[in-house]
Amino acid sequence: MSGWRPGQAQQPLAGRTVVLTRSTDDNRFLASRLTALGADVKQIPLNVVLPAPDGGVALSKALERLADYEWLVLTSANGVRAVVDQRGAVPWPEGVHVAVVGDTTARVADAAGLPVNFIPSEASAARLVAEFPTALVNAAPVRVLAPLAELASSTVYDGLSDKGYDVDRVTAYRTGAPKIDQVLEPVQRSLAEGADVVVFAAPSAVVRFADRFGSTSAAVVCIGPSTAKRAQNLGFVVAAVATPHDDDGIYEAVQGVLTSGVG
Repeated sequence: MSGWRPGQAQQPLAGRTVVLTRSTDDNRFLASRLTALGADVKQIPLNVVLPAPDGGVALSKALERLADYEWLVLTSANGVRAVVDQRGAVPWPEGVHVAVVGDTTARVADAAGLPVNFIPSEASAARLVAEFPTALVNAAPVRVLAPLAELASSTVYDGLSDKGYDVDRVTAYRTGAPKIDQVLEPVQRSLAEGADVVVFAAPSAVVRFADRFGSTSAAVVCIGPSTAKRAQNLGFVVAAVATPHDDDGIYEAVQGVLTSGVG
């Protein structure tokens, strides 16, 4: 029983440091869960959410016509926030259904009062498209509004269009690199080097981490295959890929890495 401390069984991650690289808002739920397990959660936000290039004009106009759509498809928590910020307290129109990419996005949508009607079995745009019902042939066009990130893939637009839907893709937000704080940067570098696990939730975060800090001896956990591929291409050793590809999957993957002796 060497090294055992009271409460260790209830806090299996006590004494371990986990670095999260998304924005603080995106990490709030995951950070609280990992902290409850005893982990020392540190945050190095490598992506910041920025307004759409047009300042949100296109999204605002689309939301003014929300009642014309049958589906609103949201593939990220940031997309939910952009919609809520633009729409404000306007009552939700009847007949408009909401599809989200996974449970994490669903939680944010629920908290914002959006009625979630569809969640795929796996948190990915490809799975959302695969499990979405096919539009009826020879029926009136079914309109879908998809507020997405500026650089989001065409998976949702192409996939739902191929299934017979009339899809309007609107840029809801974009992501960028945060300004480097000259005071904070040495502290972040120390965290990056001393962490047990570093979590990446986007390929862009991997690139920015590599540009700023180089490599890391920490175990790397990635939210999904595309992020893991980017990490591997940049020389990181990926200890685990979250399954499902969302906060729940990251939570389980971090635990698995740190309790199996990998990290």
